[in-house]
Amino acid sequence: MTKMTGFSLYELLVVCALLSILIGMAMPACFSWRKEAEYRATARAFLGALREARQRAITTMLEHRVEFDLDNGRYRMTHGDRANNSSAASWDQNVVYDWDDFPPEVLVRSLSTCSKSTGMENIHLNPNGTSSSRYVCVMNWSVQRKFRVGVPYSTTGKAVIKRWNPATDAWE
Repeated sequence: MTKMTGFSLYELLVVCALLSILIGMAMPACFSWRKEAEYRATARAFLGALREARQRAITTMLEHRVEFDLDNGRYRMTHGDRANNSSAASWDQNVVYDWDDFPPEVLVRSLSTCSKSTGMENIHLNPNGTSSSRYVCVMNWSVQRKFRVGVPYSTTGKAVIKRWNPATDAWE
């Protein structure tokens, strides 16, 4: 008769306990990584909207803008009816992309200092490639800066993302 070997109940319980400890240690890091990914995805979505608005403005020879509604947590893309000085009514009538909500984990503020928390913020893109020099900031609900998206130089109209480095207290 041959002896059957296998794992004892004690060995299985030890392995299960070790796996539980490892999973428990890994979970906070996973949640933190997921939130950071959400901030990054939001910043990239804003950057994509700004770049597309600039390209559409150049292609169609009409003013475009990306509107950020800070009170209601949403943004959209619209275009005017002229190459410059579009009528005020045309912006609401010519919607390229309707309102898209900010993710619930994300707080958005505007200005280069990330201090404006209410009202509308518009980043205006012109047919000659220039733009208004403005920013929106992607933050967490503890009002910690994560990313800043916008146009640093109005003459080029190029939209960029900057990441906040808390160690240096500066945008990189």
